Amino acid sequence: MGLLEPSESNKDNLETGGFQMSCDLLQIAMKHIDTKFNEYITPRQSIRPQVTNINGLSNVGKQLYYRGNLVSSSALDLVFQRLVTFFKNCNKRCILVAHNCAFDAPRLIKAIRNQSLVDKFSEVILGFVDTLPMFRKKFPERKGKEQCTLISLVEKILDLPTKKAHDANYDVYLLVNLTQHHFTLEDIAMNQKPFNEFISAQLSQEKSREMFLTLDPLKGNITNTIRKQMADADMNYNSLSNKLSQEGPKKTVQFLKQTVNEKATVIKPKKIIEVISKHLSSIVEHNN
Repeated sequence: MGLLEPSESNKDNLETGGFQMSCDLLQIAMKHIDTKFNEYITPRQSIRPQVTNINGLSNVGKQLYYRGNLVSSSALDLVFQRLVTFFKNCNKRCILVAHNCAFDAPRLIKAIRNQSLVDKFSEVILGFVDTLPMFRKKFPERKGKEQCTLISLVEKILDLPTKKAHDANYDVYLLVNLTQHHFTLEDIAMNQKPFNEFISAQLSQEKSREMFLTLDPLKGNITNTIRKQMADADMNYNSLSNKLSQEGPKKTVQFLKQTVNEKATVIKPKKIIEVISKHLSSIVEHNN
């Protein structure tokens, strides 16, 4: 993805029906110069009460409510169609700026992937910028967990009400005012992470998670940390078992030590290798 210089960044925010990756997107808000995008999405799952307490969104079936008032919502695919049009009207691929983008971006990207719209969005989104680490760097004295939230920063720096915070549209308004006080467009562009890197990272994480689950038979013998390191190196239980039965312990140990898919494994302690080999050997012997 080429690093094009956009004329203006887009401030964005979204609200979800929960904290898990599988929860619904319920509201997407964007602002580009003087143009705004704010859409509610028809829920497919129940919204948890603790989430309602935070963002004011609740549902009865497919009807969505904000602070007890029914709001107009649309299916996600229709909202995404209109969002792509909004981005196209910006005339250049956009940098999306969010506070705590580590929460927003993966969920937005997951939804885009589920709708098979990666190609369309890659044409209009250049990348993402997370203002949270930027503000942490700017205010190193604010070290507490809640010291650099959007609300706490607005209350410290700006004379703006925060009662409507956690409404995606109002959060965008707060973020626009906050970033304009402290960062230039050049600052934002320099902190950009390309859209395709987020896609690749998400695919890699999902693959690693799948590999991790295949290593369940080893969890009584090695720590979860080692299992995760093995999964990150694309090792799975079946491949280890097959290698041991077909090539023997010596080559299996070499395999555990080597770099796999350009990821250097840290499974080096002899004891750990022996534990894994012993376990796999016992399985092979039992099967024979």
